[in-house]
Amino acid sequence: MIPLLKKTETHHLENKDPVIHGFEGPLHVSHGGHESDTTEQLFEAVKSMGYRITEDLQDLNESNAFEVLPLIPNYETGANKLQKWGKWINPETGRRSDAPHSFIHPQIAKGCNLHLLCDTKVARVIIENGKAVGVEVVPAEAPTGSSAPVTTIKAKKLVVVSSGALGTPQILERSGIGAPEVLKAAGIKQVVDLPGVGTNYQDHNLIVPAYHVAPETITHDDFRRGNADVLEQGEKDFANGKGIYATNFINAGGKVRPTEKEVEEMGPEFQKFYDEYYRDAPDKPVMFICIGTS
Repeated sequence: MIPLLKKTETHHLENKDPVIHGFEGPLHVSHGGHESDTTEQLFEAVKSMGYRITEDLQDLNESNAFEVLPLIPNYETGANKLQKWGKWINPETGRRSDAPHSFIHPQIAKGCNLHLLCDTKVARVIIENGKAVGVEVVPAEAPTGSSAPVTTIKAKKLVVVSSGALGTPQILERSGIGAPEVLKAAGIKQVVDLPGVGTNYQDHNLIVPAYHVAPETITHDDFRRGNADVLEQGEKDFANGKGIYATNFINAGGKVRPTEKEVEEMGPEFQKFYDEYYRDAPDKPVMFICIGTS
């Protein structure tokens, strides 16, 4: 995977190791265009709890650590400041780097042979003699199993199914690819016996605790409340790729694994899950923790 990951990114952060990161891809990784003082506070907190501090948490090996980059001098005040968490943001424009604007839109603008069908849903992959040769598509609003008009699109070389963690297994199962019992229950003829389709789905659980902070703490509450002055200044700054529009408000963070005592305290159900997925994979974090100011 590393060669493909390197091909997608332009890494603007401090780790310039070409073995790990790419520097010519369409997706930009930077600090964004806005700073916050809460980075230093998180750094002190995690140090007191015994967590390791690393300069690059995205090297596919680091885990159970927090990323706080080296102190950089502030030449105006003479003080040092910890650098913040990297983000998928272009440092020149301040805009988020996303797949459509980085991969799809530029190709369409070139007038190449990429055709994007909007409001269209893939009903199934057409498989002939054990090979995927095309797809059948229907209008996006058409219910499954309806008599909506079907359009067949044939492939000259291959079919790539990339529809996310939920959409991809649905397409495969509608195409007859999956576990026998699942397909039988849905009344679909099995074409490929592949029991792993649609299994091991893990939800994106998210807990967002809110805290009261000291009055002098700088937050983005006024931005979230829609304060006109703050929004106007944000738009002016954003013209230069800076300001509150050029950040996702995540200032620092870490990838965390529980201790043996914590695993035991969480009970046998979690312990079984931990033993199966995490115990022998020290590079796999159980949780991502970050701090934001909005």
